[in-house]
Amino acid sequence: MENSIIIAGERIAQGTQKEVRLKISEFYTAYPVYIPVIVTHGVEEGPALFVTAAIHGDEINGIEIVRRLVTKINPKELRGTVLCVPVVNIFGFYTMSRNLPDRRDLNDAFPGIQKGSPASRVAYILFEEIIKKCDYGIDIHTPQVKRIEIPHTEADLSNRDAHQLARAFGTPVVINTAGPEKSLQNSAASADIPTIVFSGGEVLRFHENVTEQGVDGIHNVLAYLNMIEFEISKPEYSIIVQESRSVQTQQGGILCVNVNPGGLVYQGDLIARVTNPFGRDVELIKAPETGLIISASTNPLVNPGNEVCAYVMLDKSLGIVEEALRNRKQTE
Repeated sequence: MENSIIIAGERIAQGTQKEVRLKISEFYTAYPVYIPVIVTHGVEEGPALFVTAAIHGDEINGIEIVRRLVTKINPKELRGTVLCVPVVNIFGFYTMSRNLPDRRDLNDAFPGIQKGSPASRVAYILFEEIIKKCDYGIDIHTPQVKRIEIPHTEADLSNRDAHQLARAFGTPVVINTAGPEKSLQNSAASADIPTIVFSGGEVLRFHENVTEQGVDGIHNVLAYLNMIEFEISKPEYSIIVQESRSVQTQQGGILCVNVNPGGLVYQGDLIARVTNPFGRDVELIKAPETGLIISASTNPLVNPGNEVCAYVMLDKSLGIVEEALRNRKQTE
């Protein structure tokens, strides 16, 4: 007998791909609010993987990643099921903003409460209808507004399965973090659903390199889970870091950043300067340590305490990154 599955009240047969609508709320007009879910149910048995994007409505890189992904997954060649939610926060997506209309952060509301706040209700429906029906998960993000960052993965490396998913995904940098307590990543892990985060680029922008790494990374994970036949790609280097550190301004003014995400800085390097409107330097900002730049500010107008960039320290892995960047430069 065929093993179909039911998602959002719709039956999806084995060997098919179907878009269903999941009701998550209602508008002021009392009309229902739906989010799209693309379900690819393989012809053979296997694990279930969820891929979510745009939990923050202005983080649209993940939408393009999901769009390309679903066109490349053939249900006739898939073992298991892939559930893709390209736009989780449909309210924020409509208004090109991060949060829900009540200004709550949806990624601080999981696993949700059935009769809680608007954010808790949306989180609850997504968690019950999609997340809990899966064995593994990938949540796609970008940094907050006015920042740009390199593509990287985040995972709780104390969880063996999450560790392996992150390594399989194949970004050069993996950051060891379990995520905030009420985030989707953390809540899914608490429900024994190992979940990793892929993040990169900036809000309200499509970045081709981020999109390509995202699509390739998900294919790598599917291959690692033996859900598809795919030659797993390897990153130009691979490092695991325990934390990222921030460099902040001490003066207000106009910020000129001299570094780019993905670049190396050495202790004492000039990474930014702050000037007044007449061009006079009021602050020279130097690298406090040797490290790899993860993200940088795109906002030239700063007050004291604004972030200039974030970096990860490199000690034993410094030589690995230096060699990879030299090889990249030689092939360009």
